[in-house]
Amino acid sequence: MSRAFLPGLLTLVGIGALASCSDEQRNAPTAPTSNITPRSATSASLRPGLAPLLVDGAAFPCVGGETVLLIQDVTPWFSPPNQDPAGADVTELKAQGKQFCMINSDQIGTTDLTVFPEILIAAAQLPTFYDNLFPNGTVRQSISDYVNQGGILSANLTDFFPVGGWQGDVFVGGLQHTSYGSEENLIAAQSHPIIVDELPCGPTGHCGPIVDAGIRDDLDGWDFSSHGYFTNLPDGTQLILVDELNRPVMIEYAFGAGDVIATLTTTEWRYAQDAGIDPQFRKLLANEIAYQDFRAAGCVGASLVSSASPSRLAAARPAGAARGGALRAGQPRPQWGGC
Repeated sequence: MSRAFLPGLLTLVGIGALASCSDEQRNAPTAPTSNITPRSATSASLRPGLAPLLVDGAAFPCVGGETVLLIQDVTPWFSPPNQDPAGADVTELKAQGKQFCMINSDQIGTTDLTVFPEILIAAAQLPTFYDNLFPNGTVRQSISDYVNQGGILSANLTDFFPVGGWQGDVFVGGLQHTSYGSEENLIAAQSHPIIVDELPCGPTGHCGPIVDAGIRDDLDGWDFSSHGYFTNLPDGTQLILVDELNRPVMIEYAFGAGDVIATLTTTEWRYAQDAGIDPQFRKLLANEIAYQDFRAAGCVGASLVSSASPSRLAAARPAGAARGGALRAGQPRPQWGGC
């Protein structure tokens, strides 16, 4: 597929191909399954559905001073008229006032990742994206090195179920996944900052407490709510969300001096469901992005208290914050200039 796009141009992908969540079967199997089409499959073998937009990274150039690098080739699933055409991640990064830029997956190998405190990987990408992210079946060494040296990586690794994307590949720290469509996600770490919403969210961000109170309120019934579960978890991994069989679908783990927040939830899909009347659908992605800043400031969330080293736990915290960075009940949000 040609990647010679004009700078800033958003071009509709004429694949008529990628699976829409709404077209998928709602009844997930009762036992783990993995019926994955190889990444090299032609577009004709993919399910008909939404055709996302190809986004040239030059539309959001890296000119220096950015704190967040977004890696994305196409709009995750789709973008409604009230959101940025480049998709949910771009929309929320703008809403929170983040200084960010974007590259496409074929630029990973030629980009100095170390200049960015935070990296965000978009979900629901084309097969070529995962080819570029996982050459020879293992995540690019520069990504692992970035985290090992202290970078904060938020990886939305949800690929298309049952088409797949990185099935069988190995992510940072040896992490892998199995494809499985689940309609029911549950909170495994009620005190995690992504769940409790105790972090600054920028001028017009969409953060809010995450609850598990029924269909689309907030975690269940998204056709699917997650597209797989993680396996081969690194030591000390904290489970944030799990599926109905208690298998991890959102996790956080330390790797070297840095940290990884990884998801298999359809986070950007639910974000895009807000066409102007359901802003609560945006909360999970908004909280995830806000949490990146918290971690990039050297803070240790409640999720990592049990597994972090003493030196990591010694990071400064704002006045009124409890051990692990979570605020005590009734405390106002601090003005975070760090931890």
